[in-house]
Amino acid sequence: MMDSSAQPEDSEPARSPTRRQRQRKRDTTTERQRKRAAAGTAAAPPACSGSSGSDEGGSAQGVLAASPTGMEHGGAPETEERSTAASAAHRVPPATFAKEDHRFPLYGLDAKPLDGSAVLAACGGNSVTVYRRMPCGAMDLLQAYTADPSEVFCTCAWTQNDSGEPLLVAAGKNAVISVMNVTQKKVTMSLLGHGGDINYLTVHPKHRSLVLSASKDESLRLWNLATGICVAIFGGLKGHCGDVLHCDFNYEGTEFCSCGMDSCVKIWRLADIEKEIAASYEYDPEQGDHSQFKVVVVQVPAFSTNHHHKNYIDCVRFFGSLVLSKSVHSEVLLVRPLKYHSKQSVCEDMLLDSFRYKDGDLWFVKFDVHLQRYASLTLTRTPVPLMRSYKLMSLLCGTA
Repeated sequence: MMDSSAQPEDSEPARSPTRRQRQRKRDTTTERQRKRAAAGTAAAPPACSGSSGSDEGGSAQGVLAASPTGMEHGGAPETEERSTAASAAHRVPPATFAKEDHRFPLYGLDAKPLDGSAVLAACGGNSVTVYRRMPCGAMDLLQAYTADPSEVFCTCAWTQNDSGEPLLVAAGKNAVISVMNVTQKKVTMSLLGHGGDINYLTVHPKHRSLVLSASKDESLRLWNLATGICVAIFGGLKGHCGDVLHCDFNYEGTEFCSCGMDSCVKIWRLADIEKEIAASYEYDPEQGDHSQFKVVVVQVPAFSTNHHHKNYIDCVRFFGSLVLSKSVHSEVLLVRPLKYHSKQSVCEDMLLDSFRYKDGDLWFVKFDVHLQRYASLTLTRTPVPLMRSYKLMSLLCGTA
């Protein structure tokens, strides 16, 4: 039998390429030219002056890696000449990142402007690292502080002393608040008092020496860094009955909200302890022991609710007189407290809106509110239902 795959000698020559095959070949050639042109015109990493490394404040624990990246734009295949012009027109600013070598998660992050540049503090494991973003986009490692190997820092925050020197406060598993003077490059104070992990630190918006801490021991504490004493303890009778995970001052600094593992959001007022706060500034720690200062205990919050979240709440923020809270159900809730009273354990409130987002089942993920965007909403008196048009969710979830 004759093999069907074999062709006779007098068979017709092979067919010429079809139109589709020719078009595919041209597209492939054009795509190769576009890639070669893009590779030849790619921007080189920016060169920055200045050295990276640790200072006298501690041993270096971070390994810095700055990598400018570009964004790839899709579209129809282009010729080599058009690709060169498009590459220059669509070039994006360099993006940077810093990867530390301690292999622990970074639980805390805070930034502040300093000397015309952004200074960033990150904490993870037993180290706190300070970076500076250079004008060219690279990250410069300034200082690194190392604590006891058993420490795991969970939070850090920037503030300043009476002289205007920047201070960095950090705390975590060992329930010790470390106060670091970045100018002097050393730890100047250690605050003790909590009986469990410190999950979050926040600074008073007007009195920068007042720091509020939220702890696993079901309480919050207000500290005065000017004298190093604990002013007040918030917890007890009608306080949180689980780990306190987060807290936040309102913009005026007259009250703060807190949340935790008990699925409750509580609001505490500072008006009841104004005398104690004023006395904490007059106290001279060199004249006596800190234990001689009478710490006030606030056991009843001004507002409390557990109506809306069925799981632990790991982040809460003030939005004017409203409260934004987040759990692990991929949504942020906007609530208006209606009645402030202390006779009942749960107060009345109104759920105004909810903002859905993706992949929100991870815990200990924080959000923030953009103050400039809030100011625009306040000045225009935009009603709450229209906040979606401002893409508030992209601000709250911190989509970098």
